[in-house]
Amino acid sequence: MDRHGEPSRDGRSGGSRARRNALLLGLLVLVGVAALVYWQWDHLGTLPAVLREANWAWVGAAVVCQAASVSALARLQRRLLAVDGGRPDYPAVLATTYAGNAISASLPIVGTAASAVFSYQRFQRIGAEKAVAAWSLAVAGLFSTVALFSLSAVGALMSGSVGVAAAGLVTMLGGVLPILLAIFGLGHPAIRRTVTGLLAALLRTGRRLTRRPVEGVALAAGLAVERIAHFRLSRNDLSRASRFALSNRLADIGCLLCALYAVGAPIPWHGFLLAWAAGAGTSTLGLTPGGLGVVEAALSMALVAAGVPTALAVSAVLIYRFVKLWLVLGAGAITLIVIRSRARGDLRPA
Repeated sequence: MDRHGEPSRDGRSGGSRARRNALLLGLLVLVGVAALVYWQWDHLGTLPAVLREANWAWVGAAVVCQAASVSALARLQRRLLAVDGGRPDYPAVLATTYAGNAISASLPIVGTAASAVFSYQRFQRIGAEKAVAAWSLAVAGLFSTVALFSLSAVGALMSGSVGVAAAGLVTMLGGVLPILLAIFGLGHPAIRRTVTGLLAALLRTGRRLTRRPVEGVALAAGLAVERIAHFRLSRNDLSRASRFALSNRLADIGCLLCALYAVGAPIPWHGFLLAWAAGAGTSTLGLTPGGLGVVEAALSMALVAAGVPTALAVSAVLIYRFVKLWLVLGAGAITLIVIRSRARGDLRPA
């Protein structure tokens, strides 16, 4: 507000920029969803026939499992957002999770980054500090990655491949340990200085790309790292966060299991978990929007290699991806529209 009680020019420009960004994001998601449907139209054309022949009780169970998976991810995020003693609203965190999934799945190449930025901004709108929002996103990704690699190692052991399990554990340690040191080792001055330098470099790059001033970036990075260094998860918090991350993955495994039962496919228990891990690992690469085409191929081939007949494997994967990708994407797109409309209302002058 200026001295006459009118909204300041900076306030008006900030509100206009926020509206433009929200509109652009919404349009990008809608275009992305339309492109995905067009790209996969031939593939989706076989879905009605598969669903007609499927056992709908198991299809419904697959939907419940996937809803439980997203819910566990939201509960993990909520637990981490409470690290400074806050109590974020669970429905708001769940809505952010669904909307973030829609953004991630519908935008090529930059989907994961755009989803992270959206979630970071949304967490601030529901009451989290900037440092808390950034820290919770990073740590949630860490817990999720550890859960994926741990289940992959278990799957490899069940298949009798000790070498694959060992390789997976080594890969996990190589990728996760540096992140663990960076996040939980900030009490050490040397690690804190290194992380501050990296964060400042990232902030400078981002500001230059968006043509924003870079003055004060080093100070902002230092203050953020100092704030994050004081975040501590209690033993109870660590236990609950680990359970939520594991529940997120186990519920997704249950969704695939229900899809196999829905088409009457035999369950190759010795290779089932490893087959799921192949699909889950491929989806994290982000080679295509939502992993379309790539995940279906990898998961189908892994199930066939484990002993599932080809036709049944393809049908089961089609149902699994319909529930995991398309239904969650639809729910997330609707949630994003609602969030946008409410944000637009909040930006209107009183």
